[in-house]
Amino acid sequence: MSSDWDTAGRTVTRPENPSRRRFVHEWVFLTGNRMLLAGGLALAALLAFGVLELWFAFDRYDVTAFLYLTAAVIGGNFTLITIVLSINQLVISQQLSAPGELEAEIKASSEYRDTVTGILDRDTAPATPAAFLEVLFNGVNHSLKALADYGDASTDSGAADDIDDAVTALGSHVDTMSAKLRRSNQTVFSALVLTLNTNYSEEITEIARLKVDLREAGGVPPEVEDELDTLVTRLKQIDVARQYLKTLYMQEELARLSRRLLYVGGPTIFAMVSVLALVIVGDTRVLDAAQLAWLVPAYVALSVAPLAVLVSFILRLSVVAERTVAVTPFTTSTQEDPSVVDITQD
Repeated sequence: MSSDWDTAGRTVTRPENPSRRRFVHEWVFLTGNRMLLAGGLALAALLAFGVLELWFAFDRYDVTAFLYLTAAVIGGNFTLITIVLSINQLVISQQLSAPGELEAEIKASSEYRDTVTGILDRDTAPATPAAFLEVLFNGVNHSLKALADYGDASTDSGAADDIDDAVTALGSHVDTMSAKLRRSNQTVFSALVLTLNTNYSEEITEIARLKVDLREAGGVPPEVEDELDTLVTRLKQIDVARQYLKTLYMQEELARLSRRLLYVGGPTIFAMVSVLALVIVGDTRVLDAAQLAWLVPAYVALSVAPLAVLVSFILRLSVVAERTVAVTPFTTSTQEDPSVVDITQD
């Protein structure tokens, strides 16, 4: 159990179950090892068929029916692996470019880095994803501190309160993100996963409203308006970096999916073909149920293994695509819904 405070200052006891559900949800859909999840799905199939065996007390296995099932599973796995690999190779083939296209892409990336370093008043920017994002968040933090200093020095209490409200929540978030980026490993996904909760469209909208309110209240000092504009630009640069990291991650993940599917699918098809050959050369028409009581559930788990690998990877790819579908200044209810798992929490 955990304790918190309500708006009246009373202690409220909250159960830990939501945190555990959040951890399980996060592990299954995002942070968990995909091959371990695929193994869990295959094991679930094995256990489910084992329960069916015990529940219905199978005592006969018809060889003909088993042959039909085996042939269908082999054909299905061949089709699954072929289609997925074809689609993945089509996506990966988009990375192949002529020298001129490669030069233009490199130039565009370099111009983006130069833009970021110019906005952040830096000479260089890190090359690794986590360190680059940390620099972007540090730039946002610098703007927030400058605005906070203006609010503290302002004689207009209303303007100071408005600025403080806008700075406090975003500043806490930025500090948390910077700390997590410093602790993360330097992979593309470890950096991307920390940015999936928001693209800062709502914060940018609130900053625009703040500027309007300050103008109506008596005008905005030029240095404050410039700092607010700089803050918006820096928030937009985070979303640009996020979208680029998403592109890199999906290409990397699809390549990894193709390789894992081959690792699992090849031996699976070979094993099933071997079982089919052994059954065909058998002399009896009905196999002994006691001998096959352990073989058949294992065979079922083996047959769904390629599908389990595909499902485990698609779960994460679909979540990443859903949470990054909108670009600034637009957002989606799914991306900003507070009921959705907060993947930036410890």
